[in-house]
Amino acid sequence: MTTPLLQARSITVRFGGVVANDGVDVDIHPGELIGVIGPNGAGKTTFIDAITGFVPATGHVHLGDEDLSDRPAAARARAGLIRTWQSVELFDDLDVVDNLAVADHRPKRFDLLREVVGLGARRNRERIDAALARVGLEDAASMFPDQLSAGQRKLVGVARALVSHPQVLCLDEPAAGLDEQESAELGRQLRQLAEGGLTMLLVDHDMRLVLGVCDRIYVMETGRVIASGTPAEIRNDPVVREAYLGTDHQEAS
Repeated sequence: MTTPLLQARSITVRFGGVVANDGVDVDIHPGELIGVIGPNGAGKTTFIDAITGFVPATGHVHLGDEDLSDRPAAARARAGLIRTWQSVELFDDLDVVDNLAVADHRPKRFDLLREVVGLGARRNRERIDAALARVGLEDAASMFPDQLSAGQRKLVGVARALVSHPQVLCLDEPAAGLDEQESAELGRQLRQLAEGGLTMLLVDHDMRLVLGVCDRIYVMETGRVIASGTPAEIRNDPVVREAYLGTDHQEAS
């Protein structure tokens, strides 16, 4: 297997006397879609917060040859470690293109002058259209958030992250609030992105989604990784199956 693109080593997060992450190690190789599962309070979202720089943590984070361990969140994002949030938070008064343009905007010297004369900042429409095409939303470019389904809004959030050209995209609960059909469509789009070469880390409670689209899965409990492997290995792990998937999921599988 190739050298990991993202290496997280001994990631530890403490909130007072609570240890939310306790020495977590995760490797993600180029083009992999990696899942992280576990019950509420297992530390899954905290792990994303930690590696992307949104909570103080100890340990080491390497993206390719770069050591991001001591860098703030903005610097990690510029290096290509990008995240989404469970709440998409689209701008309701902007269409889809402009919602992506906000994320794509990089302030330049003459932007203020352009605003003064009424021209507005430049938009890289080619990059925005390419991001929408990657998630199957080409026809939604001129639509507003209230015209989109819940699943489409989640995909706009993914497209908004794509305009930043992530090396690794961390997805925090993207299926939250989606029905079964919308979750399945989200899974198809994420799998296509992975097959197109995008490296991703997926945290979600939808076990059907995670087991159905991920290459490998890490299982967390009380801040620690207790198991890792392929979806088949995770399904067949008796401890994981009993503690997290349950007999209902086993029968459904």
